[in-house]
Amino acid sequence: MGEEAGRLLRSPTTPQRATFLELFLDLVFVFALTRISARLIEDLTGDGALAGVGQSLLLFLALWVVWVRTVWSTSWLEPETRVIQSVVVVTAIGAMVMAVSVPDGFGERAGLFAITLVTLQIGRIVYFQIVGHGGPDPQQAVRNLFWLGLAAPLWIVGGLVEQGTVRGALWTVAIVVDCAGLLLGWPTPGLGAHRVRIAATAAEHLTERYQQFLLISLGEAIFVVGLALSGSAFHAAQTAGFALGLTSTILLWRIYFHRAGRLLGPAISRSTDTPRLATEVAFTHLVMIAGIVLTGAGFELIITAPLAGFRATGLVAILGGPALFLTGRLAVEFQIFSSVGFPSPTRSAYWPSVCWRRRPSRCHRSPPARRSSSYCSASPPPTRAPTADRGTSRHRRSDGGAPRCRASPAHRPSWPGRTDRRPPILVRPASGPGRRTRSSRRVVPKSGVDVQA
Repeated sequence: MGEEAGRLLRSPTTPQRATFLELFLDLVFVFALTRISARLIEDLTGDGALAGVGQSLLLFLALWVVWVRTVWSTSWLEPETRVIQSVVVVTAIGAMVMAVSVPDGFGERAGLFAITLVTLQIGRIVYFQIVGHGGPDPQQAVRNLFWLGLAAPLWIVGGLVEQGTVRGALWTVAIVVDCAGLLLGWPTPGLGAHRVRIAATAAEHLTERYQQFLLISLGEAIFVVGLALSGSAFHAAQTAGFALGLTSTILLWRIYFHRAGRLLGPAISRSTDTPRLATEVAFTHLVMIAGIVLTGAGFELIITAPLAGFRATGLVAILGGPALFLTGRLAVEFQIFSSVGFPSPTRSAYWPSVCWRRRPSRCHRSPPARRSSSYCSASPPPTRAPTADRGTSRHRRSDGGAPRCRASPAHRPSWPGRTDRRPPILVRPASGPGRRTRSSRRVVPKSGVDVQA
């Protein structure tokens, strides 16, 4: 253990794909989402529906806090070490205990649910400090323990009291404390706020984990739709409800991965404030996942009783679920493009140029990469020899070859610092590596990568 404690931090050479143990952890949360969905459906069809929906939401948020803290740990630290693997295994066991407590999470099993949650959250930080001998970041551990110490009494006292109203109030405050600490960077007296420094190399892993949990929630919605139809009499109205639910789930998947979902990883890794953007994206995914779970409960109501009419609370799931998902999806769109809607056709596929013009703080931290041979010379440009026409857009090369691309990074300063003009427009050469023509303009993203390709 001592040897592994010295290399707890994630290495840049570590594969960005989720490990098999992390995928195993997700299986536990698949079961947890099914319990949340079953409880939500029962609340929507029973008395006191609004209170029941609120209780299910609190239990869901508690499970999400456990999952997202584990994801940040495996993105910040080395997931293949035995220290991190043991933490993931213990988290899977604890999450399973919390999941089986969900149906009676506001009843006799409330204490078990709360104590398990607090043990997982505080035990993870203490274990890292003991095994790592104070590493990898003792000040960050103090910040986390400070905020966990604020929320832990609320969880435990709320789990032990008998009145459900008091329990709901205490757990609501505890959830707000947990989420506020994560969103604000755990500001602590004497230490200030400081978010976990997720490296740009780990942004791909973090993004993939967010998207995997969203796919899990879509799979849970499919499970609810299929289970509802399999237990019905296969009437025409029920079959139509099944088709509507399945089609809606497919559309939710398509809406998420259109443009913004595919570009989420590059947006986080190339941001000048990766920890902040990664934290904000976590909360927008939370909104979308909650909307998907609520939508699945609405599918259940449509399939089981399509012609019996709905209570007003049933419409919360049927209409509120998709609205919640779309709200989160629009937030992701704004976080990546700094705009919502349909950009112009010229820039619809080139997100970095749109991002650079509207919000430079969310864009790249480095100047544009060297262009490919289709835009500039086929070989790396050599050192530029000083000539009389140095101030013009065409420069001679020291080897006597053709002039380089007008927007070569060596000719211009770093683009994030240039606010007096638009990003460079590269033009395709008519023939040969050095000639240019204005007949075929093409906007290229700042990263030099053609997103359409």
